[in-house]
Amino acid sequence: PGQKVKCNIEFIELGDNTFLLNTIGGVIPITPINAQYEYSAPWVPPPPATIKITPQRIVDPTLTVGTSFNVSLVIKNSTQVNQWKVKIIYDKNIINATAVYEGDFLKSAGPTAFEYTINIYNESFNMLQMTCSLTIDAGVNGDGELAKITFLVNGNGSSHIKIVEAELLNPIGISLPFNKVDGYFSNILVASLRVEPNEVRGPEYVPGTTFYINITLSNVENLKICVFNLTYNPTILQEINILILPVAGQMPIKKLIVDDISGYIYVILTYKQSVTVYGSISIMKVDFEVQSLGITPINLTQTSMLNIDGQAIAHEVYHGIFIGLIRDVAITNLYPDITVAYEGWVVKIFVTVKNKGNLTETIQVKIYANQTLIQSINVTELLPAEEETITVIWDTKNFQPCKFYTIRSEIPPVPYELNIMDNTLENGSVKIRLMGDVDGNGIVNMTDIVTLIQHFRTYSGHPLWDPLLDLDRNLLIDIRDVVTAILNFLRQC
Repeated sequence: PGQKVKCNIEFIELGDNTFLLNTIGGVIPITPINAQYEYSAPWVPPPPATIKITPQRIVDPTLTVGTSFNVSLVIKNSTQVNQWKVKIIYDKNIINATAVYEGDFLKSAGPTAFEYTINIYNESFNMLQMTCSLTIDAGVNGDGELAKITFLVNGNGSSHIKIVEAELLNPIGISLPFNKVDGYFSNILVASLRVEPNEVRGPEYVPGTTFYINITLSNVENLKICVFNLTYNPTILQEINILILPVAGQMPIKKLIVDDISGYIYVILTYKQSVTVYGSISIMKVDFEVQSLGITPINLTQTSMLNIDGQAIAHEVYHGIFIGLIRDVAITNLYPDITVAYEGWVVKIFVTVKNKGNLTETIQVKIYANQTLIQSINVTELLPAEEETITVIWDTKNFQPCKFYTIRSEIPPVPYELNIMDNTLENGSVKIRLMGDVDGNGIVNMTDIVTLIQHFRTYSGHPLWDPLLDLDRNLLIDIRDVVTAILNFLRQC
């Protein structure tokens, strides 16, 4: 897709047996003229890749002024990448890029050209610009490292490492879709409370099964009191066990209020001696039992941290989520009712969608001819395991004739859908001809009119019936079809 196919059509032998004669038997000189056929396959963009800074978040108070650290620019789920360009900005008062090295991603396919520059972006920020391309006609799929960047710490504070511009190109220079994920650096300690794992999901979590989460504490100094309220939907989850864990060898004095009806666990932890944590440590473990299929946030609310002097400690909070169901929709079949149409004809396109999950879904189905949206249809209340076939009416009157149109359908992913590979299906194409060009050679001429006359008065079921001669689609080749061709006489692509 997206590439051009060319074919030369040439006379290779014109011997004595190839000649033209005029009406009196004289030889007419022949000048052979060769031709070339060219077809551009419609390009369908692949699923978007992801360009990201990794590690995405660096919070380390030991990275003082004069020290260095490394990050990688990586790519995930790529398709046929031949060239990439990325621009990154960062706070030059906090960090500055001092060295940049090409990663192995493109080099895995052959020789490359890699360049980078570091320039002033504005009063506060510098910009790192990187460009890399294969010097051969090839593309790379999958995951890999685009570049490794060394930063020198210039000051105390925080800085985003932000991807402000990026571009991915395939071997024929077409831009590829992508998402980007920025990075973050801080050498100032930022305390946090978080639910880990932050996401629990899967079809195995049916009613009666159990799992656990941890509440973790990170990067805090002189903590005396920690307060939080863990909330969840009690119709989906019920806690069955709570375990408070020691920190730095201290078991805190604890106050717990558990409400299984409302769905919360309110916790106050008081440490006899203040505690300091660099890195992360679990302070509470909670076992849950699944009550019903569904989705529920597992949130940390009403959080508070106090130091030994009773002063509030600034902190960040990271919530969790439980997804105990399968959301998966798919297009299982797609085809047009005809493969050749005249401009202005109506083409029926049949699309079959299926709910492969265990939750009733309402989905949006989009149908395209090449890159042009034909129609968007909502399919409502599609039950688990249910299939439904919809019919799309495509009026071709506003589409350019003399072209092939590839038929494609897609369903935008529903929330929490894991498998999106079957959300798009491309199947079949329709050639739109000039009205009256019954032999499909790109011009309406006497050959077309003679063909119509030769099939005059044939009808559906007749031995000589040809539906492509029925220009008005009334199931009969009659004078109206002949007149239609005459009205388009000498039109050509």
